[in-house]
Amino acid sequence: LASVFRYAQEGIMITDADGLILEVNRAYHDITGYSRSAVVGQPSDLLHVDGGADVEIRGSMRKALSDHGHWSGEIVNRRATGELFHEHLSLTMVQDNNGKVLHYIGIFTDISQVKAQQEKLERLARYDMLTSLPNRTLLADRLNTAISLSRRTGDKTGVALIDLDGFKAINDAYGHETGDLVLKEVALRLTRHIRDTDTAARLGGDEFVLVLTGLQAGNEVPVLDKILTVLAEPYVLERFGVAANLSASIGLTMYPDDTADADALLRHADQAMYAAKQQGRNRWHAFDPDVDRHVRR
Repeated sequence: LASVFRYAQEGIMITDADGLILEVNRAYHDITGYSRSAVVGQPSDLLHVDGGADVEIRGSMRKALSDHGHWSGEIVNRRATGELFHEHLSLTMVQDNNGKVLHYIGIFTDISQVKAQQEKLERLARYDMLTSLPNRTLLADRLNTAISLSRRTGDKTGVALIDLDGFKAINDAYGHETGDLVLKEVALRLTRHIRDTDTAARLGGDEFVLVLTGLQAGNEVPVLDKILTVLAEPYVLERFGVAANLSASIGLTMYPDDTADADALLRHADQAMYAAKQQGRNRWHAFDPDVDRHVRR
């Protein structure tokens, strides 16, 4: 039994009925960085992080132990170095034949790498790998949230679809690696010139989308004019010692003037973007729902 306790890969902690640590195994030290001599006699919440989302979890932990005698779940604790780590913890209450609490046993594993991998996969599913902007999936969530907000507040939500003019020429002349650097710079310029409440996303290729929230009539004009200006500034290609020039064609539609759903708003912004290209590029064009209805009829 002692060998099992000693060589188990899971951290094991035994406390008395008051929660003071009586014994820990070697894996406890390997995971937390605390030696046995440093923790014996200390409260079992030695590793706890003050505040944060785990406060509610620890409350449910105590209630479950009191009501059922056991609890299992994921929490965040702090190593001896101060580093935070994720652990899966199982707590069990040990009682004598008369129901008196004798000990608590905690068994935990470090799942930090698993959580990091999960977060990476979730990020890949919701963000563009090249620019780190929201991708089409996250854009849909943000756009639906913005539409719901507009319904409550009465403010307008602008959906602007941006297509870069002349990007293919850069790819053809300098290669896709250089083109990727230009796309990253475009993403940086977009995020610098919108508010925290707005969203810049990449659909793919050289197409980007802005979701502009809380707009009043006419608010979209200076925003889009500024975006056209900053995207038209030269892109320095250090590897080749030259500066490339781009412009943008932008199509805009405004909810609730355009009462379509999220997918249709993007299609309408796309239609307006092609109109901007036909009008000479390096400009923005607004989708007109009344004209669209007339054309459909």
